[in-house]
Amino acid sequence: MLDTQLIIGIAAVVSLYIAYDLLMAYIVNNKTDALLTAAANAYDNCRYQECKKCMLKIVRREPENALFNFRLGMAYHALGQVEAAISCLAEACRLDPKYIDTRAVLSEWYYEEADYWRSMLYAKQAIELDRYNYDAHLLLGKCCVALGDTRAADEEVEFFEESGQDSYAYELTECMRKKQ
Repeated sequence: MLDTQLIIGIAAVVSLYIAYDLLMAYIVNNKTDALLTAAANAYDNCRYQECKKCMLKIVRREPENALFNFRLGMAYHALGQVEAAISCLAEACRLDPKYIDTRAVLSEWYYEEADYWRSMLYAKQAIELDRYNYDAHLLLGKCCVALGDTRAADEEVEFFEESGQDSYAYELTECMRKKQ
């Protein structure tokens, strides 16, 4: 009889511990969801400093989440903090090797910084993950133009034309024309 009471007591304590753990996980997830909503609202309303603060809290809680690092990087970039933004997106790339958007955005940011080799590297990575990522193809072509490789840029124009992406073909052709 004593053994039965002991087993029931242990089972009750374990059940309470599990319930407590589930409750705490629920509260933490609700806080994260609330912070994500606040961050998205702040970003959409151009309150980038507020967005950055929310995303920093979230990334501290879940540093291994590539999407959260990506969003923090976007907030930093909107604030003009390019090095911090690039660092966050590079971390997102490390965390999720198949996250296409991080590579496409990094390619764009490096192009803006006139770091054409790095821009080309990330554009190629995005294209490897998604052959029809037209923005990455466009950045690759623009980098080729900036580096003087018109043959490779012509190949990108041809790719756009074959894919029925005339606006991309036109934009890259204009880039090539301006460079001459």
